[in-house]
Amino acid sequence: MAVQRALLAGTLHMQGCEVCGRDGVDAHHARYDEPLDVRWLCRRCHVKLHHYGEDMFPIGPLRAKGHTAKK
Repeated sequence: MAVQRALLAGTLHMQGCEVCGRDGVDAHHARYDEPLDVRWLCRRCHVKLHHYGEDMFPIGPLRAKGHTAKK
C-alpha cells in the first residue's frame, strides 16, 4: 500500500526492470520495514530472485536513482 500511495503522490517513480529493462514491473522489497526502498523487477526476474535469492541479481548501477530502462 505504501508503494501505491507514493506512486500516486509522485514521490516514488516506477522504472523498468533493473535486471533486463522490461516494462511491467513489481516492487520487490528486500526489507519490509523500509516500504519505499524497492527494486523494480519484471515478473520473470522477480520470481528468479525469490527462487535463487538476493545474490541472483546484486544491486548494481542500473538501480541508480533516475535510471530509465530502454524499451
